[in-house]
Amino acid sequence: MYDAGEIDREVFHAAMRVHAEGLIAEMEEARLNPLAAALEEVRRRFAEAKLTRRHNEEEIREVFAALSELNDFPPALHLWNAQHKHVPLRCFLRPGQEPVFRVLKFEASTYRAWVTIEYGASAKSQAVREEIDLIREADGRLHLRDRRRLA
Repeated sequence: MYDAGEIDREVFHAAMRVHAEGLIAEMEEARLNPLAAALEEVRRRFAEAKLTRRHNEEEIREVFAALSELNDFPPALHLWNAQHKHVPLRCFLRPGQEPVFRVLKFEASTYRAWVTIEYGASAKSQAVREEIDLIREADGRLHLRDRRRLA
């Protein structure tokens, strides 16, 4: 958004400060409970391996970046830098730690992408499940075509 000129420098710095504070809070929590943090890391690595076994990293990052631009989509706070290749894919997956972000189903083709995701509370009965259909527009980027809540 900052690169595109949609927000000014002060808003960008404020957003980065909020993001950094959240990361610091998670690091402090991980330091207090290293066993739970290690277990979450194992879950993230497993989820990443499962996803990249069937799909290439470029497709996944492109879909995550498109999801980060959706309005009223809470996981966008964690997906905003999905296009940055130096950030491992597992950093965007949150299989057990709240707020969770799980990819349940992922299909991608040249012009379309379909993804079923679950996010929010760690309890599956309380998590929000959505099916999102993305289509490649003339600008070459994926944009929202359809979005429906499943649970």
